Amino acid sequence: MATRTAYWVALCMLCMATNMQAQQQNSVTSGLEVLDTRTGERRIVREFDHLIEAPNWTRDGRWIYFNSGGLIYKINAKGKGEVRLVDTQPVNKCNNDHVLSFDGKWLAVSGADDSTSGWGSYVYVLPVDGGTPRQVTPKSPSYLHGWSPDGKTLAYCAFRDNEKGADIYTIPATGGEETQLTDAPGLDDGPEYSPDGRHIWFNSVRTGLMQVWRMKADGSEQTQMTFDTTRNAWFPHVSPDGKQVIYITYHVGDLEPGEHLAGKNVELWMMPSEGGTPRLMVQLFGGQGTINTNSWAPDSRHVAFVSYRLGSSPADILKTNPRKAYGTDYPYEFTTEKLTKAPKGYKPFYISHYGRHGSRYYWNALLYRDLDSLLTTAHSRKQLTAEGEAFYKRFEAAKDELSTGVSELTDLGWEQHQRIARTMYNSFPEVFKKGGNVLAISSLTGRCVLSMSGFCQELVQCNPKIEIREQSSRFTLDGVVPVDRLNPVKHDFPKPRPRFEKNISQFKDNDNLREKVISRTFSSTEGLPGDMKEIGDNLINLYTSLPNIGHEGMMGNLVSDAEIAARWESANLGAYSWLFPEQYTMIPILQDIIRKADAVLDGSSDHIADLRFGHDNCLGPLHILMGINDADKDPENPYEVKNCYQNWETCKASNLQLIFYRSKKNDDDVLVKCLLNGKEATLPIPTDSYPYYKWSDFRQFYTARCSGIDRAQ
Repeated sequence: MATRTAYWVALCMLCMATNMQAQQQNSVTSGLEVLDTRTGERRIVREFDHLIEAPNWTRDGRWIYFNSGGLIYKINAKGKGEVRLVDTQPVNKCNNDHVLSFDGKWLAVSGADDSTSGWGSYVYVLPVDGGTPRQVTPKSPSYLHGWSPDGKTLAYCAFRDNEKGADIYTIPATGGEETQLTDAPGLDDGPEYSPDGRHIWFNSVRTGLMQVWRMKADGSEQTQMTFDTTRNAWFPHVSPDGKQVIYITYHVGDLEPGEHLAGKNVELWMMPSEGGTPRLMVQLFGGQGTINTNSWAPDSRHVAFVSYRLGSSPADILKTNPRKAYGTDYPYEFTTEKLTKAPKGYKPFYISHYGRHGSRYYWNALLYRDLDSLLTTAHSRKQLTAEGEAFYKRFEAAKDELSTGVSELTDLGWEQHQRIARTMYNSFPEVFKKGGNVLAISSLTGRCVLSMSGFCQELVQCNPKIEIREQSSRFTLDGVVPVDRLNPVKHDFPKPRPRFEKNISQFKDNDNLREKVISRTFSSTEGLPGDMKEIGDNLINLYTSLPNIGHEGMMGNLVSDAEIAARWESANLGAYSWLFPEQYTMIPILQDIIRKADAVLDGSSDHIADLRFGHDNCLGPLHILMGINDADKDPENPYEVKNCYQNWETCKASNLQLIFYRSKKNDDDVLVKCLLNGKEATLPIPTDSYPYYKWSDFRQFYTARCSGIDRAQ
């Protein structure tokens, strides 16, 4: 157990560099915010188009310090003027554990210079406005968090026995012998002095979950202060008047208790310093870097913190391309993505893939039949508007094709998979240039079989030396569509509901597009067959399917892309409600990915690629199960769902690719990179070389996740 604890703790301490790289790769927007703890009001001081972390408020209230890219900066607390660099050279690898002295004259940082390798971190002291740092701690790694009010002592967490974990230490601010204050299994972190100097607050995982603790400044009377069984609590910060403590929490299940990662839905809570019932203050997207160090204003009323937004917001994306609001009906988008170069000496040698079938006719014949009956009746009764009549004529001309093609792959669907295959070949020629064996498996559905065929034919066109075995069989369903009723392997996984559903009343849905489309199509609906809600849904579903079947324009001006985009967030919530409960049923696919990769690595398989072709009701839940781009966040706030999951990522021909890399040095770790629809994606696994993850970490993380669900049945 100690070894496993040390493993997670070590990965946790690596996450600062990991998430910095990952978020920068995803064009993070950092919001430096201020919370009024009396009113709950949030105010944005400044937004940054890059990663910033860990704000400190100066004692005079004029400045807020923060770190970014290994350096320390300060900004006017009102957001005015330019951001100023604080000179810490030669220490240029400062992390988010910087602290200001109580008298406001000194700055202490954790970090390293260019001569320090690995995840080493020492504690340094320098003048608050910058200057030559003086090293205080003789050993590494040491992560600073507290400075005593009299200025004489620094408190920090440190690894001195990596098998046991990290403990709390103190050391004279002028340097000298360090004193160990805690000796509990696992991680003790975040030590911070109370303003009267009597206590040190910290967080500890010793009781199973990370919770807030307090002890006397000499390490005695270590007392647990929070007892939340649903959250892991980190980084308690005491207000300057000593009356309140604010801290950050992660929901249980979002990560290991000893991890504090960025890119998570987190909360800020406040409690009385003498103990008592905590009060929820803020829900936000953040985590690592949000409030790692004390960020209270001198007035003991305001707190600075950092929130994050990855990439462009969904609203910005939809402004650029409103058709993405079609969600799972959106045809695959081909973009030219510049992929991150592999670490020196590494070359790709194997690919594991899961792809949804390409564009198709609508999946349910009832839509075409019901619309045919409805439009024909309305036409005969002269209940169509002029625009509706024009739509009826175009629909009549195409209805035989539509009813015959129900659920079948279109030419566009075939072409999508051919192009994806060629892109894969051209992006990773080292995998395919010598030829080799490939196994491709598909669901039993024709559109998936044809998607597989188009993909595989194109690979062989690229290189005839590639030998591909294509299989659509009940024997392989568990690795591609575990939920198929013909799958001979039966599972009974739990089906959790997303947390936002309990708060769905908070979501204000003013969508009236159904009514608008109906009124534009029909001059009267009296006596027409069908339920009006269902009729509206059918018209909208037909509209979003048209680009997949070559009939764009059929519906004229009855509905627009902008109107579909305006209702997207509600539709996205529906998609998350549909896909989230099915995530555990995709465990067999993830296990198949791991098993086949292991076989390649141990030499029992000679495959250069393993391909799978299935459906959105598999790829979507697999996306969530794996936490790709934080899709597993499961926020409580319905308005936060759009920031962790967008239904267009499960579009027609959407695909997941895991690219495996091997070093020329046989003893180096195999690396794996995740591509979602051709774009580099994040995984909930610490790494110091994003977008590359160690296969050993990948395997351990997802094996534990799968087995944990198995045990939970």
